[in-house]
Amino acid sequence: NGKLRLLKLVFPLFMAYTRFIFRRTARSVVKEIIDYENAGYEVTGILGIDGSPTCGVLKAINMKRAFDFYASCSLESLNRAEFNEKLYGLCLGDMSGIYISELKRLLKKNGREINFYSHSLIDEMNGKKTKMQEEKA
Repeated sequence: NGKLRLLKLVFPLFMAYTRFIFRRTARSVVKEIIDYENAGYEVTGILGIDGSPTCGVLKAINMKRAFDFYASCSLESLNRAEFNEKLYGLCLGDMSGIYISELKRLLKKNGREINFYSHSLIDEMNGKKTKMQEEKA
């Protein structure tokens, strides 16, 4: 399958660029957090969105699996509900997203302990009432 071969070539470049961008953004945010704390403020938590490939705290889309899933999709016959059901069923993992992982790593590197909270995008999409979950630093 030509589409799958192309994605397998592009995926590593896409992920390297994506990690670069989110690492740069996380560095900027950690610098701001340190500035706020040095000015006497207390940062009490960071909110992420579980189900996001970048901002998931406890659950995130595994991008490798997602790329494989995208390559296997027939876009002509797929609707949004079916796409989301299959995407989250096949690709959701117990992990932090790309950006949140970088943020956690840089906070730890800078000796900062900040709790993370998550809102469930999956529950929201399914019409369920959601509660924020906490991940202690």
